[in-house]
Amino acid sequence: MRYTVALMLLLSVMVMVGCKQQAKGPQTTSVEPPVRPMDTLAPVAETTPPPPAMAAVPQAVEPSAPTPLVPPRTYTVEKGDTIYGIARKVFGSDTRAKDIIAANPGIDPNHIKVGQVINLPEK
Repeated sequence: MRYTVALMLLLSVMVMVGCKQQAKGPQTTSVEPPVRPMDTLAPVAETTPPPPAMAAVPQAVEPSAPTPLVPPRTYTVEKGDTIYGIARKVFGSDTRAKDIIAANPGIDPNHIKVGQVINLPEK
């Protein structure tokens, strides 16, 4: 019972406050500013149109020497291979393993699988 009375009292206060705010003046819902009478408008100064934009002159670009399209060297992982073992087999030294890892950014070097094709860096 108490909650019902309190709720009704709260709702009636909210309605009264809402009505008072609406009575303050006309509200416009338009995004445009209100229109003023013609006699209060300031005269518009005549403006000259901006000069036409100058077209950009294309600069001559010297063609660079074509780069040969050499497909990356690849290696297919075999049973028992590791990145370090592949580096020893292909390059003769396991110090090139870090280059193999850099040439394959999407591959986890600790989990290569048989049949997986990896890119090899240039010699």
